[in-house]
Amino acid sequence: MNTSENLKKFREFLETIPLEKYREEFKDIKWVEQDLPDALLPIDSIFKYYWKDKNFLSFEKWFEIFWEEILNSTERKEALEKFKKYYFDRSIDQNNWFKRGFKASISNLGFGFNAVRFLLYV
Repeated sequence: MNTSENLKKFREFLETIPLEKYREEFKDIKWVEQDLPDALLPIDSIFKYYWKDKNFLSFEKWFEIFWEEILNSTERKEALEKFKKYYFDRSIDQNNWFKRGFKASISNLGFGFNAVRFLLYV
């Protein structure tokens, strides 16, 4: 697939993102806005799926994969625990509150699409 076909595929994918749904779902969640540790930043995962593999997953599907990547990595899970303990003094498993807020935060970052758009033009 050439660059213009990839760009077309990516733009078509962007049109499928239900922004209004995410605005409504996450508009009241404001508590995971601190700077994330490097181990929790989504750019590597976004790069892998959307740039390298050109696998334009929905935000829901990508986030679940990314969350599992965090939970299955000792380094990332420890970074997550330290981050949560430092800022919120709560356990990772307590009422799933952090996952929902983390998802909202990633969504508020434009799901990293600014980074993906940048990568398309580099």
